[in-house]
Amino acid sequence: MGLVFSAGEASITPVKLRLLPFVPALIAGLVFSCSPQKPVELPESADSPPNFIPVPGKAEPDDVARFLAGRPVMRGEMLSNLQRTPEYAAHEKAMRGMWTRLTRNRIARMEDWSQQTIRSNDRVLFYPFGGPDLLHAEALFGNIPTKILMGLEPVGWLPDVEAMSGAEVLASLPAYRESTRTQMQTGYFITKDMKTDLDASVLRGVTPVVLATVSLMGGTIENVSALRAGPYQAVQVDYLNRAGAKRAVIYVSGDLSNGGFRNYRAFLDSYGRGTTYFKAASYLMHDDYFSQAREYFLGASNHIVQDDSGIPYRFFEPARWDVRFHGNYQAPIPLFAKHMQNDLREAYLAFPGPPLSFGSGYHYQPETANLIHAVRR
Repeated sequence: MGLVFSAGEASITPVKLRLLPFVPALIAGLVFSCSPQKPVELPESADSPPNFIPVPGKAEPDDVARFLAGRPVMRGEMLSNLQRTPEYAAHEKAMRGMWTRLTRNRIARMEDWSQQTIRSNDRVLFYPFGGPDLLHAEALFGNIPTKILMGLEPVGWLPDVEAMSGAEVLASLPAYRESTRTQMQTGYFITKDMKTDLDASVLRGVTPVVLATVSLMGGTIENVSALRAGPYQAVQVDYLNRAGAKRAVIYVSGDLSNGGFRNYRAFLDSYGRGTTYFKAASYLMHDDYFSQAREYFLGASNHIVQDDSGIPYRFFEPARWDVRFHGNYQAPIPLFAKHMQNDLREAYLAFPGPPLSFGSGYHYQPETANLIHAVRR
């Protein structure tokens, strides 16, 4: 997912989020649910335009999320009026098209695979280098109540759309769509491209992307809170998933290299042991400059699910890890050819696993994708 940045010291202090029209309370407890989820689709018909009707009142965070996702708002007269413009019709059509053509079936296959394969009862998911990729974290780990995403992208803010002109809001939508297109198409973000797209609009940072992801997957935003993780910015989004279970996603902007990881440790320690996910991680865990993070997640994880861009296979000691192979490992894409793992290739040949029905990271075609699931013994 590009490079990363750091989460800070031990304490996490709520602060007022810039341009936030409210300061909601943090959810004190999260409800864990293991119940199977139905295939992902928008609550409205995913294959035809929804019916946008006028609604009164002031928009709340869930309405901003629905607006970005192409779903009718429940409150917010201004956003409701904008949803009946030709510009918004183009946005809704584009979002629906990306979702139905590129994303919906892949996410449903990931959910099915996870329910059959990953038996994690952990309460927290660590997703280093994940940026704002709640989409795939939720698909694979929907039963885990708290998800911590880490990346280099700035946190941004919840835009106060009702303080903007309608023209400003509508003008921001093409850049927002472009910033998420790669994720919808291939399953990962390109940090540099997303920064360029969002810097050109009023929807800066990852917060709007996370909000819209919740809505695309049929969830409901409850609270958005700004956090400080030591010296670093973070945001927590509390939401109900489409089954009605309480969930939280925290995004922290910070440096995971050895120079910055010390700022992460106390923050991560406060969540205890969990499951860790690596996807499209730029093979940074192969680099000694990231050895502290690599050792930390090996020590703090009960499960590690990753493609070959995560922790090198040689670090999974047989006495400590039961490693299960899925998909097909041949070699990294040419850009990362130097990170070829011959030992992983030999393991796949010796212990071939079942094929994957979806792509992962840089190998976004199912026939070339690989995932390993390492379970602590």
